[in-house]
Amino acid sequence: MNKIIGKPKKIDPAEQSKEWNRSMTREIRVLDRQLKSMEREEQKVINEMKKLSRSDRNMKSVKILAKQVVLVRQTKTRIYIAKAQLHSAQMQLKNTLAVVKIAGCMKKSSEIMALMGKLVNIPEIQESMMRMAHEMERAGLTEEIISEGMEDAFGSNEEEIDVEVEKVLAEIANEATSSAPTIAKFLSEAEIEQKEAVESEEDEKEMAQM
Repeated sequence: MNKIIGKPKKIDPAEQSKEWNRSMTREIRVLDRQLKSMEREEQKVINEMKKLSRSDRNMKSVKILAKQVVLVRQTKTRIYIAKAQLHSAQMQLKNTLAVVKIAGCMKKSSEIMALMGKLVNIPEIQESMMRMAHEMERAGLTEEIISEGMEDAFGSNEEEIDVEVEKVLAEIANEATSSAPTIAKFLSEAEIEQKEAVESEEDEKEMAQM
């Protein structure tokens, strides 16, 4: 008895394009949650830096925390770039969908291929983007996309990090200075009152001598 081997189900190009679009929307939401979490963490570290910076003995710890802030900000920048690239890829997919409706099949897109080449290098979404890139390759939308690693795209050397650390330390120092005017004003007014009291006392002595 011969076995009947069914042909693999053919995926509708239009449906496939829509599914990729939905997947990208999900990834954008994941990145949004990560951004909010990092913003809370960054503020928490900055608050700790402000407390420690009140004493010169804590400057080593403050610099360590400043480096942590720099790394968090670099990650946030990378995620903002990833979000922008995902939105661009969604726009290109919409254009591709329009072509599919006319031609009835996928056409290679150099724009999407270029965007996916960048997205597969984002650690936070690398796994899902690699999976999507393989699907796009099989569907004929792109050619093979190879991850080049994060160091080439977003690597920072120690000198650059040190420069950013100094900027963070300057921010903390400026905030501390900006909160000082109220105290300075109070001290200035006290000094003026004291000076006026001394001058008044001297005037009274001079009047008594006349």
